[in-house]
Amino acid sequence: LRCGVQQVNRVGVTLKTDCGREVTPPILGPATKPPYTQTAARVAAVLAKSAAATQPPQHHQRPQFFGHNPNLKLPTDMFLLGCIFLIVEYDRTGDNISEWTHCITEWGGEVESSYTLRVTHIICQTQKHPLVQQGIRDAKRCVTAEWLSDVCLKQQVLPPWLALHFPTPYSEEKPCRNLIISYSGFEGEERSKVKKMIEATGAKITSYFSSHNNILVCRRPDGEKYKKAREWGKSVVNVQWLNEILFGHYSCLQQPDSHKYQQYNLGNPFRIDYILVPHLMAAWKAPINVTQESYERLKSNPPTVRRKRPRVMYSTQYIENNENESKDCMMEGVEIINPNPPPSDKQPCILLSGSYGDSHKEDAKKVVMLGGILALTANEATHLVITKGGTLKLYCCVSTCKYIVSSQWLTDSFARSQFLDESSYIYSNPELEKQYNFKISQTLSMPHRRNLFKNKKFFLTPGVVPGRCAMKEMIEYAGGSVDRQRRSLKFMQDQEPLSYFVIAVPKDYHLVADVLRSSLGVYSTEFVITCLLRQSIDHEAATMIIKRSISKQGR
Repeated sequence: LRCGVQQVNRVGVTLKTDCGREVTPPILGPATKPPYTQTAARVAAVLAKSAAATQPPQHHQRPQFFGHNPNLKLPTDMFLLGCIFLIVEYDRTGDNISEWTHCITEWGGEVESSYTLRVTHIICQTQKHPLVQQGIRDAKRCVTAEWLSDVCLKQQVLPPWLALHFPTPYSEEKPCRNLIISYSGFEGEERSKVKKMIEATGAKITSYFSSHNNILVCRRPDGEKYKKAREWGKSVVNVQWLNEILFGHYSCLQQPDSHKYQQYNLGNPFRIDYILVPHLMAAWKAPINVTQESYERLKSNPPTVRRKRPRVMYSTQYIENNENESKDCMMEGVEIINPNPPPSDKQPCILLSGSYGDSHKEDAKKVVMLGGILALTANEATHLVITKGGTLKLYCCVSTCKYIVSSQWLTDSFARSQFLDESSYIYSNPELEKQYNFKISQTLSMPHRRNLFKNKKFFLTPGVVPGRCAMKEMIEYAGGSVDRQRRSLKFMQDQEPLSYFVIAVPKDYHLVADVLRSSLGVYSTEFVITCLLRQSIDHEAATMIIKRSISKQGR
């Protein structure tokens, strides 16, 4: 209905419709207000009344957390005074608890063997342990060994500042056990922290990023991994995503693309929100107070300042001389004590293993004083001298060295001022020889050790242990070659038996899933080591194949 205005005056308005009918609205007096004006007035009155009744906003003060009482000044070498620790769960993981106990007491703390009300801190891995649950109810500070390590470096008791400092709310069934996660953009200590956090969630961690990865944890939104993740439609998150998983807020697993996980301009990417762990932070609201007795004892008998000697790894300095001289490399200022030093073509080229610091430096000096050469790699060594351990160098040198001897050979040779016959000093490791069913003396007597893997090709998945570089050296010293990229399944099937080997570890199975499903074998690193030590690729060694059902592989 459209209306047209016929006449307007102060008394009223006459309206005419399109059909010619006239309509006169009611006349409004001077005190009468239109209906919409009355409604607006009522709304305004209600709002004014509500505003008058509303109290002024209160500013909530952020809760404070404490280590020691701020008014208490403790010497740094007694910064754990007043802290009484109970250590649980770590005894099951093979950690050296006695060393931790010594460290705590050295810095003024105490360690209890059982739970008592005296305990102020519980060092634990998870919140599942009954004593940890009791400690949370009793307002005990529940932290991990990571926290203990970090406060020892700072020499000050501080409230936890990393997610790794808190025990996890889960134990065996870890929330990310079915995920494959990589990281990008982190350097130094930050990289180490991120790797530990990913491992703590139960995920498989890879240094590379492939289409099989589910999540990429980034320091900043750039780099090759980041571009690939976006190209493949994979989720990219910041460290806050890991924080929430470690705190038990698993909703982030379904929302990795949430805005708060896409913020990469944070000054401290590892910053934690204490609101997420109120039950664990409640104990830190009260400061740690040192008893008057302990404090007076400290004042009357202040501890002597312990200056710990820094751990220094020495690197032997070499000076390269003219090729025509009898010594290819030697230490500066060292006098030759051997009255009949070996000629240049018969000089022992010696690689040292298992000695460190001053001991390594002294052994290196003995080699040069006897007229020998210090080898830089296993490839150029004629002798491997083992003090203890040194298995990685042993695996390399078993293909290259003429002699593998104990450190006693070098000691006795130095005492006699000449290189002694090596046959009486051949290195022996009964435990290793029993494990791999071989004899070092017999292995060294075998000819053509440098050709064991001749014409053999290998592919190493990124997560192999020992690392890819170490494994690559072992294989190449024995005459084999290592492919940078894995060959196709068809290529492998067309090769002669035992000529192409895929070496993998469980966390990399997804990279070789097609090979696992085929009739071909996927081998462990133990296969390579066994072949090197026995100097044969026999049927027994070849059966050291990773056996894994397809259904298990697919999980």
